[in-house]
Amino acid sequence: MTGVVKVASVYKVEPFVGEQDHAISSQLHTAQQRLLHLRAQLQASRSEAERLSPFEEGHGKERPYPTTEHIPQLPAHLGWESAALTRSLRQTQPLAKAEDKPVQLTETAVPVTPSPQAPHPTFPKTIKVYPDLAFGLLGEAQVAAGRLWLLLQVVDGQGRGWIAEKQARSVFTGKRGALRFCGVRQLRNLLAQGEGVFWQRENGRIWLRSMAKVAFALGIARLKMRPVAVPVRVLTQNIGTVRAHLYATFHSSRTQQKAKKPIARTTVSGLTQVQ
Repeated sequence: MTGVVKVASVYKVEPFVGEQDHAISSQLHTAQQRLLHLRAQLQASRSEAERLSPFEEGHGKERPYPTTEHIPQLPAHLGWESAALTRSLRQTQPLAKAEDKPVQLTETAVPVTPSPQAPHPTFPKTIKVYPDLAFGLLGEAQVAAGRLWLLLQVVDGQGRGWIAEKQARSVFTGKRGALRFCGVRQLRNLLAQGEGVFWQRENGRIWLRSMAKVAFALGIARLKMRPVAVPVRVLTQNIGTVRAHLYATFHSSRTQQKAKKPIARTTVSGLTQVQ
């Protein structure tokens, strides 16, 4: 009997090669080779099917990313061996329905905190000036240095008796100085002019002299007239305006409750020694 192919099972096929020293015909050999080829193809397809996931549609395609798209009508069964996939898709159904509603964002006003800045110093609006001292400044030609002395008293609001030269330059000569009225060079000349009369400089500080010492240096024996409140902004104007207001302190001092009769200009010149 010639060789006959025996099919052991569906998954494993073994060819019959006959007994020892038995020759195999060419037809049997061809059938055997074809059977081996079919078996190899079957095993390859089974291995590929086991490797691919249910998401893949065919061989050689890339696995798609999981989708969150809502499936409107999900069938009751997705095929054999798809229980896990069916369960996963059914769990995403309520979530997809909840995400259909648009999300509304509420705006919350955040208060903007301004950046802290150095507060500008607040100076008094007026300064007390004795008419006797004002006429002493006019008579001794010390109006320029005397004005600086009065402004330094305004800056020294705490009454320490001294002002730092750096602070004086910032207040009197800075572009944003609160009492700016001159330049740096002019301030340096005024400080030198009033040295020993209105102040004494030491270690970067301007030590102010008292009103009594300044009056004595100007040759004023006694302050007889009432003091007058002079606006500080007037002292920052031109020197002619400052002279006029210093001269007007005499008349402002007489406008009190015990004011006397009008006085002649010659009498005023004789009393104040100012022509």
